[in-house]
Amino acid sequence: MSKEEFGKVVGERFADQVFINSESVRTGWFDIIQAHLANFKYISSLIDFEYFSLIASNELFIRKGLYDKIKFFDCGLGGVKFYGADSTKRGAKLANKDKALLSILEDLGGDTIYWSQIEGTYYKKSIFQQMVKIIEKRFYYEEIDELYEREEIYFPTVLRNLSKTQPINISEGGVYTFVPWGRATLTTHLSEVKSFLAEPSCCYYSVKRVGRTLNDFVRMYIRQHCSYYRELTHYVKGVEHMDEVKLFNAEKQYQFRQTLLRKWKVFSYYFTHSSEMIKIFKEKFGK
Repeated sequence: MSKEEFGKVVGERFADQVFINSESVRTGWFDIIQAHLANFKYISSLIDFEYFSLIASNELFIRKGLYDKIKFFDCGLGGVKFYGADSTKRGAKLANKDKALLSILEDLGGDTIYWSQIEGTYYKKSIFQQMVKIIEKRFYYEEIDELYEREEIYFPTVLRNLSKTQPINISEGGVYTFVPWGRATLTTHLSEVKSFLAEPSCCYYSVKRVGRTLNDFVRMYIRQHCSYYRELTHYVKGVEHMDEVKLFNAEKQYQFRQTLLRKWKVFSYYFTHSSEMIKIFKEKFGK
């Protein structure tokens, strides 16, 4: 779809549910925090709402009922980590040298930097409003020198330091998005989605990573499971439908091919860079 076609569909079918920010900001790898700030200010100028939530473009909702999970909390974070000055992670090192972030901490009277998974985090409107004002007082994305996961650090850092001076009910394990950390591709499998849907008390309402292609296996499964694939055909060409058994088999075959491809890439790299690898092994074992 072109941008114009997408806007037309939204206006006709989802006018009261989907709002497209007319302000475009620079976005890219490790360069997204300004989009979250701009979107919050944009939607705040249009409608009233209770929660503001952060999701990824390769994330997909798989079930309803999320509000009943989050309504008992002011906000939810996930996998929170402390990023001290001695941390070895690249993001932690850059965060501890980030002048804007250090100035924000000084304004808050704090000295602790935190990290949290961004996908599936949520905040009460009034709390995020405070956070935006605090961040924008010191942070100007046009002046960024180095790129790192600011959105995963700025938001939890401001929130956790704010909570030291005012009562905020934080759900520490509150993210509702499943991300298979530790997996090479971070891709969610059909078997996982099916098991989440089969468990009524499951804490996951969306999954990542899901390919952005129209006929990604998980996208096909969810739109068939939720019976909206026929409606989608009215707006988009090339929507495929596949029997569940065939769909699961197709995914297994694809994963097998991808595994072989990754192994071949590793093998071919070692083969074509053999002299470099021999040098590395000699240096390693020589010591």
